[in-house]
Amino acid sequence: MKKLLIFVMTVMGFSQVAFAADLWVVSGSNIAAKYADIGVGVRASGMGNADVALSSGPEAIFENPANTSQLANESSLMLSHNSWFGDTNQETLGYVRDGMGLGTFGIAVSYINEGKINAYGTDSLGNPVKIPDISPYAMIAKLNWSKLVFEGIYAGLNINYIREDIGGSVSQMGTFDIGMKYLTPVNGLSLGIAARNIGIKIDGFDVYRDLTVGAGYKLYTNNSDALSLAFDCGLPAGGGVNASFGAEYGFSKMLFLRAGYQYDRTEPIGLKDLRAGLGLKYNMFCLDYAFEPYGDLGVVNKISLSYQFGSQEAPKPVEVIKVTTQEKTMSKTVEKSKGKTVEKTQVNTQKKTITKIVVKQTTVPVSTPTPVPVKGK
Repeated sequence: MKKLLIFVMTVMGFSQVAFAADLWVVSGSNIAAKYADIGVGVRASGMGNADVALSSGPEAIFENPANTSQLANESSLMLSHNSWFGDTNQETLGYVRDGMGLGTFGIAVSYINEGKINAYGTDSLGNPVKIPDISPYAMIAKLNWSKLVFEGIYAGLNINYIREDIGGSVSQMGTFDIGMKYLTPVNGLSLGIAARNIGIKIDGFDVYRDLTVGAGYKLYTNNSDALSLAFDCGLPAGGGVNASFGAEYGFSKMLFLRAGYQYDRTEPIGLKDLRAGLGLKYNMFCLDYAFEPYGDLGVVNKISLSYQFGSQEAPKPVEVIKVTTQEKTMSKTVEKSKGKTVEKTQVNTQKKTITKIVVKQTTVPVSTPTPVPVKGK
């Protein structure tokens, strides 16, 4: 109850930060750096971008900075490619590493290239004149830190640097992200909250930012298969509400099928809102793919390759039971004295301790610290 109260108070604190930043009153036409809303996490995209409670590893830097602490291995590296609309492409590199008791530290860089765009100027008479094409681009760099601050409660912080260049017109800005995650007493159930891109105005424009809360549930259906469910609700700058939910089923910790729904506030014609994805894992390598249709605007394809230095699979909790038993042995002796026979019976009692290790079925999320209770002496 105490930990839940701490988490609720944190949500209220995040809301105050959002209000202080005028999160919900910013006009949609006055928002800069809207590309910061493009989802980087390929696994999350396949689940409808419901990721604030379940994301992990380097992609969590872009989703919830507190979730990088869930990494059970020493470090992890991720490369991703996003084929966006038209000629726009996004390349992302992320890396996280255990900080040896100081928390988890990470760094990520995302580069967005919008391809070539026809450009025109004017001559001395004011007539339009073709000038060399321009290639707008943007870069987002993030430094991440996260740590277990209370039992079951993780906190995270990103310090961001954003730069965009449109035909030689350069804008630079600094923002930060904050996030928290709470592992509830219900095995496998986690809650998350993240506020992203809290910053200042750029040339009179507000930086894109949002506040997202969500829940995730992971259930091990057997020793090797697991079902994950996620739901997010977000309040983006410019107004409105973003809602998304998704599911993932992992077979033998090797094949992962994903599907989700993400409410689309745009008005394209055709298939939209639905999301799908696939993941393949072999040893320390993981390959992920996501498919996002946006009606007549086109289709977005995302792919990522990650490598985990060490095993990310958390050990299953065990219960050590010490059982003390008593074994009785009987012995008989016969003594003869002066024609009499006397029979004596002696009972010996010996204690014996047997230690049993029982692996319990669990729904504890990856790398969640698990106590080992010991019963008996």
